[in-house]
Amino acid sequence: MKEKRDWYDYTIGICLIIVLAVIPLFVSAVRTDITISESSIRGGSSVTDVFSYYKSLALCFVAFFLGAVFLMFVPEKGYKKYNFGHPIFFCGLAFMFLAFISFIMTPYKDIALAGISERYENVWVLLSYMVFMIITFKYCENQFRMRFIVFGIFLGAFIIGIVGYFQYLGMDFFETDLGTKYILGKDYTGKPITARFDEVYSFLYNPNCVGMFCALVLPFTLTLAISLPIFTEKKFGVDGIFKVCAIILSFILACNLIGSSSEGGLIAVFCSLFMGAVIALIYILKNKKYKECSKIFSACITALVVVIILGAGYYVANNESVQSKIKDNIDIFMGNTQAKTGYYFQSFSVDNDKNRIDISTFENGGDQNLYVDYDERGQVVKLSDNKGIIGEFEFSVDAIKNLENKQEIFNATTFYGTELEVGVYLRKNDTIPFFDIKNGKVFIHFTVSDSGKISVTDNFYELYSPDKKAERIGFEGSETFGTGRGYIWSRSIPLVLLNGLRGIVFGSGPDSFSVVFPQYELQEKLMYLGNPYIIVDKPHNFYLQTAINTGLLSLIALGVLFILYIYRTIRSIMRDEVKDRLVISLKFAFLMGIVGYLIAALATDSTVSVSPAFWIMIGAGFAVTEFSGIKRDYLSK
Repeated sequence: MKEKRDWYDYTIGICLIIVLAVIPLFVSAVRTDITISESSIRGGSSVTDVFSYYKSLALCFVAFFLGAVFLMFVPEKGYKKYNFGHPIFFCGLAFMFLAFISFIMTPYKDIALAGISERYENVWVLLSYMVFMIITFKYCENQFRMRFIVFGIFLGAFIIGIVGYFQYLGMDFFETDLGTKYILGKDYTGKPITARFDEVYSFLYNPNCVGMFCALVLPFTLTLAISLPIFTEKKFGVDGIFKVCAIILSFILACNLIGSSSEGGLIAVFCSLFMGAVIALIYILKNKKYKECSKIFSACITALVVVIILGAGYYVANNESVQSKIKDNIDIFMGNTQAKTGYYFQSFSVDNDKNRIDISTFENGGDQNLYVDYDERGQVVKLSDNKGIIGEFEFSVDAIKNLENKQEIFNATTFYGTELEVGVYLRKNDTIPFFDIKNGKVFIHFTVSDSGKISVTDNFYELYSPDKKAERIGFEGSETFGTGRGYIWSRSIPLVLLNGLRGIVFGSGPDSFSVVFPQYELQEKLMYLGNPYIIVDKPHNFYLQTAINTGLLSLIALGVLFILYIYRTIRSIMRDEVKDRLVISLKFAFLMGIVGYLIAALATDSTVSVSPAFWIMIGAGFAVTEFSGIKRDYLSK
């Protein structure tokens, strides 16, 4: 007999599906004003966002609605409405409290309220994550409700994955007329846009986000594809439909993962599946009396391990770029070498005695030096190499005022096969001259100080001080590890450890990482990140991101939550209290997905494009573990 459903079952379920499968599709260009705090690191008064702003707003709106419904109307059905002793309540509410206190105490309240550009993971979004997790946990008390979650995950993964799959094949939806109209709306001019990335990015902002999404969802779908039965009671029912969908999605997501070129995502998926194989093997050995399941699981585990090993080996053996990255990162981590950033300019040094700036370059596979000298008497800038002068121009206020266009661009003599672009212009009310030297996408700003010395300038055309160095911990000589992550981590760790009680309890404030990171290290950013003016807006590590933004205590609260979830789920699997194939499969699937995300989080940050799915899945994972006595109540029966 079917259990009666009420409005609550459908309302909460549909809202969670919207979070999982609809909000990730919010991709639209919008011009937003930057906050006063952000203006300290970013020029201009506004920025264009495509992937994050509307997602952030929608998440907060849905969370507010869900929270209101949950607090006022959630029905009690055989269990306590609130159980504050449970880890998901205790840790979740502790994080909410600490995040809100961080917002109260931060000097960057405008950022904490609105979020930083292109991220918008403000305090309200952080609170929304916890709302999604707690409500999902209390909602998923039976398999009818759990089916909403699985359907939402599958639907979101299919839409995101199919767009990514075509990008993997070289057909980018967003570069078509329809895709460009989808992003630009009424601002569409009839010309398709050109994507920022050659890799798969889908609706998720960048390839790293795709890698993290795949690390979360691919182990989930692959586990269900392997463990779910095709037939239930000799009938092709809901379990069989889930299995077929999981198989298809696993293939699509695997292509997305490969196409994203996300090493962190690949490693996370491999580690997650390997851990799952070990747990499944132990489960079989402890439950030999389930002969039928044991045979199926044994065959699947053997096939999985073989596929993982052969697939990983084949992929690495036939991909020279992957081999090179693995070798380079090992050498860099061991301190044996520093990788070239891949850009033309590699580093610069200032010689005040010679009134010269020496720019190290990497062109055509070799190291060269470009010298920028200033002749104070003749007010002339000279560009030269070891063979002699390759170009020069008069550099003074009067000379630049005589230009018809005060941003006139001209090409200097070819430098080792590369054409340098030099821009000369005025700043500060047309009283101070500046010039740029540019090659490709990377440029360096220069000016002459009041003392007549040539100098590099920052984003705001203020004189760069080479003596101003940031605190650093670790990665000495390994700064280019993980595409510059070694440098970012070495400057991020001190932001937690050297701020005393404030860093431990309050952090710097939600989404404020970029304004506390030492953006003034122009030379180091050029050497290790390839661009002296790049704004480092994230630490490329979810755990560092949490500790810096909302404090070390908030990270501890989440760490306790993650550890207890993994421990309780593994213990529940081993006890096999329900002896239901679907329940065991869901426990495994949620565990594999969550572990994959937590591993990928070592090299990737929390974002509004991916994180909501993680928090819903951890809520559902706790539910299927804790409420393992839920009954099988398919409507089809």
